[in-house]
Amino acid sequence: MTYSSKDILIEIDDSTWSGSVPKNLKGKSGPLSFDMLEVLIHIGLATRHPEQVGISVNDFWAFLRYLNCFSEGSDFRLNEKWQDVDPHQKTILSDDFGMGFASYYLTKQLNLISFVDTGYFLKHIPSLLINNRSKRGPSKTPDFILLDSSFEMHLLECKGTQSSIKNLNKQIDSGLPQKRNIRDPKGIINEKLVTGIFIPQYNSSTDAIFRVIDPEFTLDFNEVEKEELIIRALQGQFSKELQMLNLTKFGNDVANEDNLEEVKIDNVVELITNKQEIIYEQHILDNDVEIKWTVGYDLEFLKAMQEQGVDNLLQLFKEMYRGKSNLINVSYTNSNWERKNSSYKSIFGLEMKAEIKSLN
Repeated sequence: MTYSSKDILIEIDDSTWSGSVPKNLKGKSGPLSFDMLEVLIHIGLATRHPEQVGISVNDFWAFLRYLNCFSEGSDFRLNEKWQDVDPHQKTILSDDFGMGFASYYLTKQLNLISFVDTGYFLKHIPSLLINNRSKRGPSKTPDFILLDSSFEMHLLECKGTQSSIKNLNKQIDSGLPQKRNIRDPKGIINEKLVTGIFIPQYNSSTDAIFRVIDPEFTLDFNEVEKEELIIRALQGQFSKELQMLNLTKFGNDVANEDNLEEVKIDNVVELITNKQEIIYEQHILDNDVEIKWTVGYDLEFLKAMQEQGVDNLLQLFKEMYRGKSNLINVSYTNSNWERKNSSYKSIFGLEMKAEIKSLN
C-alpha cells in the first residue's frame, strides 16, 4: 500500500487579494503531489499548543488515527470504511487536516519558522486586542500567527470539510466580509490568509482541493510592537519543540516565562543533550504495517549561538530577529540525520521523521 504520495489541487484565489498575491504563492495554483506522512507530522506540530502538558500522544495521534483512513494509491480520498465513522469523528479529521495541511504547505511556500496559536499571543501580550470577542462569524480571530524566515508575520485561519466543495467555499468565503476589521497602522502583519481543504469521501466524484484566500480579521495591533510579537512567536515555537522532545514541564515553563533572560542557553543545551532522541513504534494490525516515529534535536544552531556569547533566550530571540537571515541558514544545513522525505526540521534544531514498514 502506498502511504506517502498523494495528489491534491491547489487553488490560490487571486481575486480575493486587495493588493498583489505574494510572490511565494503567485502562480502556484494547480495539481500538487504531497507527502502524506509529512502532513501527518505537521498535524502534530500544528495542534501542539505551547502550554500543553501531559498529552504528548497528541503529537503522533494523526498516525494512530488516520493512517488507515485513505484509499490506496495517489488519489487523496477517504476509503470505504470511513463512510461509517461517526460524523463527530469526521469533523475532527477535517479540522486536523485543515490545520496540518496548511502548516505543511505554507511552511514550504512561505518558509515559516513559527506556527503558534493566536490565543497564546492574546494571553501574554495585553496590548494585542480583539475588537469583538465573538468566536463565530466575521469577527472571529484567526487560528494562528505565523512567522517566516524573513521575520514577516502572517495571520491564518484554517478550514476543512469532507462534505462538498460548495461547503468548503462557504466556510472560507465567510472571511471575505471581514475586510477592514483589522487595525494595523504599523504594518506588522504581512499576509492575512484563510485556507481550506476538501477531502472527498470514497464515492465522491470530486477530487481533493486546497484553497487559499486573502481575508482580514478582527484584531487590533495599534499598541503592539513588532519585536514583541516576534519574540513571543519564537518563544511559543521553541516551547512546542521542547514538548515534542518530551521536555514537557520545561517547555511549559518556557512558554509561560515573562522574563526570558532567566532561561539560560547553557541549561537548554544540557537538558536537550540529556534527552537524546525519542523513538516511538506502533504495529497497526488493521493493515499489518509498523510506524516508526523519531524525534531528535540537532544542537548545532544553539551551540553556535553559545559560542557567539548568547547567554539566554531573550538575547537569542533578539539576535535572530536583528540578524535576520544571517543566522537562519544554520538550521537547514549540516544535519546529522539522513535527509529523506517524511521528515521535518525546525529553525532551532528539532528533527522529526516518520517511516512506515509493511510487515506483509
